[in-house]
Amino acid sequence: SGLKGLFPRTAALVGDQAFRDLVRQYLLAFPSSHPELERIGIDLPAFLSAATNRAWQGAHAMAAYEQAMLESLLAPDASACEFSIPTETF
Repeated sequence: SGLKGLFPRTAALVGDQAFRDLVRQYLLAFPSSHPELERIGIDLPAFLSAATNRAWQGAHAMAAYEQAMLESLLAPDASACEFSIPTETF
């Protein structure tokens, strides 16, 4: 699954079969609305947090961490900060 590649530690934490079940239920609840695969799991941490399955709830923090790391990689580059120092200061 594409989500296993995006959330490898979360998948390892809950186990392969449980992760497949989790992904199936997640995608039913949150169908992809973005063309980029990397964005498909954006709601996974919230989904896990609200889950009734305790093992899934326990994986919430790891999924949130992995999502934050992914978002940092996908975020646009920051623009350089420009400033000037008045010449009369020197």
